Amino acid sequence: MVESEMDRGIFLSTASAEAATLEELLGRYETEVLPTKKSHVDVHSRVKTISRMIGFYSAAALTPRVLAAYRDKRLTKVKGHTVRKELHLVGRVLKHAQREWEINLPRGNPVHSISIPTQPKGRERRLRTGEEEKLLEGARAYGGEIEDIILLAIESGMRRGEISELRWKISTFAKPLRPFGIPRTATTELSLFPPRRFEFSGRCVAISAVAYSRCSRSRSRGLSNEYASGLG
Repeated sequence: MVESEMDRGIFLSTASAEAATLEELLGRYETEVLPTKKSHVDVHSRVKTISRMIGFYSAAALTPRVLAAYRDKRLTKVKGHTVRKELHLVGRVLKHAQREWEINLPRGNPVHSISIPTQPKGRERRLRTGEEEKLLEGARAYGGEIEDIILLAIESGMRRGEISELRWKISTFAKPLRPFGIPRTATTELSLFPPRRFEFSGRCVAISAVAYSRCSRSRSRGLSNEYASGLG
């Protein structure tokens, strides 16, 4: 069988898949590929979890049964949305290994052969009457920048990860109440600017006068942290 495939030039060796463990592939993916992705910070914790639980399996030994057992065990600890992300990560890593690193999986990508937890419905929860005041009161009692961060999130709709990654680059303050935007660029740098004077790049969100005043206040305090939120 093998000799016949070699003669016809269609033989694919699985030696590399037998030698490489999933942990090694995840580590290489994290080093070489993830830095080019926007979500690399969030993915790091998934890499650690997967490596700890099934990272010792070779790529060739990573069967649908192994992944199904991993899925079922994780579902007893975390929600399906988390498990879904972890399995999709394994699938992406194995797909990349096949395409770019010549890791030939003997049975193809095993993630494609198991059931993945379904995508949950989007969250529609909104603050009820009085909840914002209680939330901000608790934030003020906690201290630090947390109150400004919460207000920025409420006023702009920015996600937690976006806010925590924002960095100050420049601060060009125009007249109060004029429209401003926060561009989240590839370098995650924060600039406050009148939109007509700046060409948008990446994900941009409009911010209200309240959000602008909070950003201005934080910047005027001369935060030494390069992160705009103070969380870096």
